[in-house]
Amino acid sequence: MVSQRANETYLGAFATMDDTTRFAGLIRPLEQPCQYHKHRVRALRPAQGDDSRLLEASQRGEFALNGLRNCDLQRLLCDSALQDPEQRRRSAAVSRTLRLPRVRG
Repeated sequence: MVSQRANETYLGAFATMDDTTRFAGLIRPLEQPCQYHKHRVRALRPAQGDDSRLLEASQRGEFALNGLRNCDLQRLLCDSALQDPEQRRRSAAVSRTLRLPRVRG
């Protein structure tokens, strides 16, 4: 009963909201390269390929308890288990990918 009322209030607030901003306008700042510690960081592409997979994986409920860890994302984003040298490269690649949304807040 309480949950139902909370949902109705939430939906009512959405119904009265008048926002005509297009999605493309909202994500445009994300799609621009930026600087982080004097290094250029590439643009985030939230609607394409690996970036969309990263954003989708980061929204999973299991990360609410333990936080978002590199090894968990590797398991979700990468297809197969690799040997030690490749494991280090993959870990570094996931770390660089995790930097993209972090740099933008």
